[in-house]
Amino acid sequence: MPPTALLFFSLLGLAMVAQQTQEDKDRQAENEKIAAQLPDGEGKTIMVARCGACHSLARITAGRKSLKSWTNTVKVMVLNGAILESKEEAPLAQYLGDNFAPAVNVNSAPAEELATVPGLDQSLGAAIVAYREKHGEYATLDDLTKVDGFTTGLLKKVGPRLTVGVKAATPQ
Repeated sequence: MPPTALLFFSLLGLAMVAQQTQEDKDRQAENEKIAAQLPDGEGKTIMVARCGACHSLARITAGRKSLKSWTNTVKVMVLNGAILESKEEAPLAQYLGDNFAPAVNVNSAPAEELATVPGLDQSLGAAIVAYREKHGEYATLDDLTKVDGFTTGLLKKVGPRLTVGVKAATPQ
């Protein structure tokens, strides 16, 4: 290989390393901001340290998967080389499943499903369903504060895990 070509490829390699290093720094800065806003839990530290080493936390937290799907994702990441101790897998999947699962529809979910949302229990799930059956569908999540025992503080905590769903268009 001519010396000029060798020099060109060497400089190209250095430029690629510098670009990758800057991308890593940018991702790390973004991840630190996101991590500060994440819910506390046993798996948070694992997610930030292990998953955040390769991925943007924004990408991870945007995922809405069931616990089973998160468990499978964690297993696939390990098979693909993620550095994760076996004792970290279950707490990580549980944290992701608890905090980044699909939203539960308060207008169609039974009490048992509502109780799977961290912060809600079986009795509050039953109260949500009873109110819905008596007064009709919830127009907004704010309507949940009309349910006995459901406070604005609780709504702030569990609101991201709930939805009123999409209203079907009425035929004209």
